[in-house]
Amino acid sequence: MSESAQPFAAVTFLTDYGLDDGYVAVLHGVVAGSAPPGTRLMDLSHTIAPGDIRHGAAVLSAALPYFPHRSVHVAVVDPGVGTERRAVAVALGETVLIGPDNGLLCWALDALAHRGEARAYELDRPEFHRHPTSATFHGRDIFAPIAAELAGSGRVDRLAEVATEVPAESLVRLAPPRNEVRGEQIVTEVRTVDRFGNVQLATGAAELERIGAPLGSTLVLSWSDQRQPLPYGMTFGSVPVGQLVAFIDSAGLLAVAVNAGNAARLLDVRPGAAVGITLQE
Repeated sequence: MSESAQPFAAVTFLTDYGLDDGYVAVLHGVVAGSAPPGTRLMDLSHTIAPGDIRHGAAVLSAALPYFPHRSVHVAVVDPGVGTERRAVAVALGETVLIGPDNGLLCWALDALAHRGEARAYELDRPEFHRHPTSATFHGRDIFAPIAAELAGSGRVDRLAEVATEVPAESLVRLAPPRNEVRGEQIVTEVRTVDRFGNVQLATGAAELERIGAPLGSTLVLSWSDQRQPLPYGMTFGSVPVGQLVAFIDSAGLLAVAVNAGNAARLLDVRPGAAVGITLQE
């Protein structure tokens, strides 16, 4: 690192690798070998559902706005590893995201758009990859080495030296979560389910206001052929233990929980499930 360069505040990792094996430790090791002393290597999550790109995209987009601008974020949920899908890095100002070009990064790029114009790069220069390069572990052999190059140099523009710039518009995008108001109904979907079984929907307070649902009212959640009344409260404790409640969560989205229980298990819903929300008459 040159004397004028400043170290990145953090290098983070999000994967579906789990914690039972050594894959996560290997990513840390590759980057730690080049990062200057004091660089924080941080784990966002390694319990993304295996191969679930939308789950990874949702968690990534919710977490990254809280990190310093000068950060490098490695994300790997990559069911297409070893195929023709591109490996990419995207810079927005002094924030860099690295991962597969399969839509995993797209919602985070939207969440960070205010940090600068997106500049995308294909990681197509094998001299900057680890060799031999495994067809099934690009996290170790492509993504982490590029993060290490950035951490070691302290320069975002190092990307132009280790990769080939491509149009940002060419990046693969996931379809946005369904969220629209149709008359007196919100038509949306389950965005994520957390480890507590809380069900986060892809809608929020603005849509509830449009259907005339104030805090303290009763909502009706409909999915498949089922309907479930839900008190609209402030928090879990707005209802007795064991009862369902709808509330606006810390991300500003409508969520459904069971006080001291598991709403996803009770309702039998999963991410991506189509749901409707109406105000009970």
